[in-house]
Amino acid sequence: MNEKGVQIDSLKNFSFTPKWESEKNERRNFKPKTRSNKTKFIKFNKNRPQSEYIIKFGLGHAVTESLKKKLRDTGLTWAIDELITEIIKQKAYDITISLKNGSASFKKLRNTSKIFKDENSAIMEVMLGKGSVVTLTQKEIKKLDTNFNHVLVYEKNNDHFPPKSSSYFSYMIDAYIFNNKIMISKEEFIEDLKKSSDVEHIEKVKSMTANENMFTLNKKTFSSLEGIIAEIKRNEENLYIQNVNKVRFAANKWLEKSKDIELQKDLLDTKNSTIKKELHNIIKIIARKSNFQLSKLQKKDYICAYRPQNLNINKLSSDCKVILHLCTKSKSTKIHNFFEKSNELSISKTIILQEIKWLIKSGIIRQFPSGEIEMVK
Repeated sequence: MNEKGVQIDSLKNFSFTPKWESEKNERRNFKPKTRSNKTKFIKFNKNRPQSEYIIKFGLGHAVTESLKKKLRDTGLTWAIDELITEIIKQKAYDITISLKNGSASFKKLRNTSKIFKDENSAIMEVMLGKGSVVTLTQKEIKKLDTNFNHVLVYEKNNDHFPPKSSSYFSYMIDAYIFNNKIMISKEEFIEDLKKSSDVEHIEKVKSMTANENMFTLNKKTFSSLEGIIAEIKRNEENLYIQNVNKVRFAANKWLEKSKDIELQKDLLDTKNSTIKKELHNIIKIIARKSNFQLSKLQKKDYICAYRPQNLNINKLSSDCKVILHLCTKSKSTKIHNFFEKSNELSISKTIILQEIKWLIKSGIIRQFPSGEIEMVK
């Protein structure tokens, strides 16, 4: 189940500008890059903690459509690795997360769509987080003028509470946690309190007023946080939390999204080669489904939006035949080579561009981002 509303706009300005437009003399080199050092293999450490997530990388609909449009508009034959480099640079890919334990699921808040790995964190967010649907009203009971022999101190904020034996202790703790949006359980908060017999601290507590709490959630009222938590856990009709098996979001949002489901380290540990491999396979699938041309040149995969058509070369226009002749005559023919011979060939630059575009869409020739043109064998 994918999270609704995932939108990726980063390919609106996805630049597939051919290199020959700005670098007229650049030459395309098909030689694979060599490495100065041999690849080192690291032995697997059995004690290394294993990820509890299954992480997949892909392309969303908006990106896929943008990619296909760019391929059709340019007509160029692109190395798939170059496209992937651009996609990763713009963080325009999707990340899909699921839990390895098939019976487990993520918790998605109905009001904010935030995702959590465990139920307790999700409940705390419903109760105390941004967009909380819980309210608190209080009614004064009495001043705490009892002679305590000690009080409790929350050292983080230097705030004070009566001892646990006080009948008002739980009321005050509930209100304090709620009002200060302290995102830990009530038990953990109480454990953090320190005893103090300091006269100044005792006098401060004695000057405080105890209040009766009334928490409201979905028109129901409760006297304690425990009551609120129990109601959220019941979660009748999925009013507050729903279970989702998968979480999907754009790569440029992963730091924001991964905070709640605690997978920053898992994503940071993901090798770049893993992302590239998955995106590579996806682009090849897109090519097949879109009836695009896939080619392998010098052990590299290339993609073009136009496949070779069954055309009779002899029936082409004279201008097309001239262009094809120049392509076969030279090992490296670029757009500017045709422009340089425009007068000699008695063909205008406009006609040259039109015919080249038609030949590309007919699948008779292919053009690379460097501007180089060659016949399709």
